[in-house]
Amino acid sequence: MTKEKDELKKNLEKVAEEQGGQQAVSYQDLFNPRFMQKNTHFTTIDVFVRELGAKSLRL
Repeated sequence: MTKEKDELKKNLEKVAEEQGGQQAVSYQDLFNPRFMQKNTHFTTIDVFVRELGAKSLRL
């Protein structure tokens, strides 16, 4: 696995443990600012979603 995949796996395992073994993970936890800044051109998932919405409205 790459370092990024290892980090994502670690984050998912941590969140699952904090949730008491439940499988639900919020998108903010999954796509945290550190992950977004490292792997995209966006600072947060919210900025990404806003930009995606704005671009999809342009025809």
